[in-house]
Amino acid sequence: MRSDEKSQGSGFIGSNLVEELLELGYKVRVLDNLVTGNIQYLPLDHPRLEFRYGDIMDLKTLRAAMEGIAGVIHLAAASKVLPSLKNSTMATFNVNVNSVGTANVLEVAQQTGTVNWVSSSNGSV
Repeated sequence: MRSDEKSQGSGFIGSNLVEELLELGYKVRVLDNLVTGNIQYLPLDHPRLEFRYGDIMDLKTLRAAMEGIAGVIHLAAASKVLPSLKNSTMATFNVNVNSVGTANVLEVAQQTGTVNWVSSSNGSV
C-alpha cells in the first residue's frame, strides 16, 4: 500500500477523491486548514486515513505532513476570483495561496524526496 498526501481534502472534490483512494487500497494523509471544506465529509474512522489540520503556507506543518509519503495530490487553492477584483487584500491572499502555497508544496516535495505529483485547478484560479 502506498501512502499519498493530499493538500485540501475536505471539500467536494477532495473528499470524493479521498474516498476513491481509500477504496483503491491507498493510505491517505490529508492536510487541510478547513477554510472551505468540512471535516464531516471525511471518513475519519477509516484505518488508512490520517487527517492533519494545517496550511500549505506553514512550511513546518507542510514538511511534517509530507514526510514519508509516496506522492502528493495538490488541490489547495483560493478560488474566489471575482470578489478579489474588488478587494485588494483578498487578491493578495489569493496570489499567496495559489502561487506561494503551490511553490511551498513543490519545494517541500523536493526536500522530502516526494517525486509523484498531481496538481489540479479549475476555471476560476
